[in-house]
Amino acid sequence: MQRTGNRNQNSGKKTNTSSKLTSLRTKRPRFCGVWTLQGRARCPHAAPAPRRHAIVPSRRFLRLRCRCWACSICGPRKANKYRGQILRAVTRHKLTRMLTLTLDVRKFATREQQEIFFAHLETQKALGTACQCATCTHLQAASVAYIRGCWNKLRVSLIRRFGVAPKYVAVLEFQQFTGMAHLHIVIDRFIPQAWAKEAWQAVGGGQHVDIRHADAHRIAPYLAKYLSKEMLLSGPPGMRRVTTSRSIKLNEKKRSDYSWEVCRASIDRVYVFFSDIATEAVHSDGELESFAIRE
Repeated sequence: MQRTGNRNQNSGKKTNTSSKLTSLRTKRPRFCGVWTLQGRARCPHAAPAPRRHAIVPSRRFLRLRCRCWACSICGPRKANKYRGQILRAVTRHKLTRMLTLTLDVRKFATREQQEIFFAHLETQKALGTACQCATCTHLQAASVAYIRGCWNKLRVSLIRRFGVAPKYVAVLEFQQFTGMAHLHIVIDRFIPQAWAKEAWQAVGGGQHVDIRHADAHRIAPYLAKYLSKEMLLSGPPGMRRVTTSRSIKLNEKKRSDYSWEVCRASIDRVYVFFSDIATEAVHSDGELESFAIRE
């Protein structure tokens, strides 16, 4: 009897733990912006080098966001930020070729999974969305790891062919009807289409390989048509959407003039306390995003 009771208690603990983890994942965007980042000036009497004429406020307060792709606020903001960073990197490094690599589900799915996938595909084409059943969802997630493994192998082939590692920015996208992952890659060198197709199939990729050229002065507007905000938001939460070569850094962190710490209070409450001396208040979508004070 005691063993049975302990077993039931243990199973109950596991159930409670899993339910808590699930609730945290689903409710995470609800806590976006609840806390505040407080920054204190490292040296309040000296301005940083790029703006000697400016006076650095002694303290700055920012609304702390979750920065989650699934968040209705942070997701679109991250997409716009990445989009601008990629377009600037493309122009700076002269990435003038756009390479699109696709997958063939037959190369990484079992026969049973293929039958279910293609049977559901005909229905999903009429609905205009990807299937969300257990088998299709599993294949969609597996396609991400598989295509990245294929791309890593193709990069080795590119290094062997050209003698140097190419510069590139790769963006992961999911097809509308199948949900399968494919890659859009902007790269810095000419690659023969026949060789790219043969090499991609040799490492396990699909049959469809597309290469397009754009002038160095027009590559950013050309790429902007394909690199949309909806494209970056198409992936499931937790997936890394953008990868680059080591020579390209999209988000270069600069040394901040402030030392930051988390304040467990909303920025609206903090602003009420400092409303008499608050300056440089910034609002976005009807919410207070940041403000500063001078002491």
